[in-house]
Amino acid sequence: MNEKKIRVVLIGPGFPFRGGIAHYTTLLFENLKRTTRVTFYSFKRQYFQFLFPGKSDRDVSRYPISSSGMHRVLDTLNPISWIKTGRLSRSADLIIIPWWVSFWAPYYYVFLLFARTPKNLVFFLCHNVIEHETNPLTKAVTRFLLRKGDGFMVHSLKEKKLLQNIIGKKHPPVAVSPHPTYQIFDRAAENQVSARKKLDLREDQHVILFFGFIRKYKGLYYLIRALPETIRRLPDLVLLIVGECWEGEERYLELIRKLSLEKNVRFINKYVPNEDVEIYFKSADFVILPYVAGTGSGILQLSFGMEKPVIASRTEVFQDIVEENKTGLFAPPQNSQKLAEAILKMYDKNLVPVFTKNIRRNNERFSWEKMVESIFSLYDKGKKP
Repeated sequence: MNEKKIRVVLIGPGFPFRGGIAHYTTLLFENLKRTTRVTFYSFKRQYFQFLFPGKSDRDVSRYPISSSGMHRVLDTLNPISWIKTGRLSRSADLIIIPWWVSFWAPYYYVFLLFARTPKNLVFFLCHNVIEHETNPLTKAVTRFLLRKGDGFMVHSLKEKKLLQNIIGKKHPPVAVSPHPTYQIFDRAAENQVSARKKLDLREDQHVILFFGFIRKYKGLYYLIRALPETIRRLPDLVLLIVGECWEGEERYLELIRKLSLEKNVRFINKYVPNEDVEIYFKSADFVILPYVAGTGSGILQLSFGMEKPVIASRTEVFQDIVEENKTGLFAPPQNSQKLAEAILKMYDKNLVPVFTKNIRRNNERFSWEKMVESIFSLYDKGKKP
């Protein structure tokens, strides 16, 4: 297949919008450009403000992840923008649409009414097949829209099974490709010494990191409950909780006070601009992902991009990516005792240096090039005569 002859349209958020989906879509665009003709139609306006759980959906980073090739045309308050973009997309051989929340279903449906032709293919790139907080209506909307797809990209076997269950037995081809690594945040501007100095942490201190938007399914509650036992063995340990809280932060602050953890927890409730991400990751020994449930995690691949080992919940999604006793450790979901044991094991057996070397050797597995290869391999399987 000559990829350069394929005309691709990519739909989705990009700068000036913030967050993992915008970063992902922009980086995918940059990597698609290397091998094919691709047009990126991005958003001019995204969520209605009253529906957005954070303070703002705009990225205020001094060093945004952006691209000069984006066309910012899609507007949630202007249905005509979706019709026009659909018409402009009719000449594409392949249309790629990110899927992560049912809010976008009506807009994607309108777009596809005008973009579909008998010759082109539509692929949904599913970050979440089913959104984290769901109900029967969102499931029905998801099923309705995803059945319009000719192919699907997912990041785990669990998501593939869920997708096939959602869309039924006569499903189009599904490719499983690991979430690519976010190495772009490693600007080589910091090392552990300089990063800890900026955060007023000692060089010889034990430092662990919980990073990203704080939502109930990410299991922060169980991580905080794991700290008292850990601190009895490692009294100088500090947990950095860094990310904007999308629920009431008081629940977590109250638990920290109740367990007398004020000296051992730094709670930084804010969205972190791109230029500061490196400081928090470089200051930490490893990253904790104590998810109750999940469909994938950009934070995991951000950790690997920073060459940081992880302790993750033993869920099918993480088990597809993390190699136990090689790049990270597992603990059962919602089990603070086992989480504490995993933290102590990481330090007692001095696993961080070994795991870091393994991550460095293994990062090619999670390259953007492999993601692009998977897309075109799927295209070959599904293309119409």
